[in-house]
Amino acid sequence: DFKLQNFKEPWTSTINVSLGKNTYKVANGGFVVYNLGEEYKYSAGASVQYAIDKNDNIKVSYSRSKYNNGSEDSYSNVYSISYLRAF
Repeated sequence: DFKLQNFKEPWTSTINVSLGKNTYKVANGGFVVYNLGEEYKYSAGASVQYAIDKNDNIKVSYSRSKYNNGSEDSYSNVYSISYLRAF
């Protein structure tokens, strides 16, 4: 796994790449669990986060993964928008 981040207040941009074959992977500090037996070949993604203030953030992200679904390759695209609040 590789991750590259850029911090320029109030923005944080991230690019991440996971190379190599894997199954049943636990990623992102335990936040993401691949609990199916498909063999993932790679995953790549990017996100942009904006700090509204010290405790509130908005994040937009996209990731694409390639995996083997039986006899053929398949792709997974994930788009997300999140609001993060620190206490």
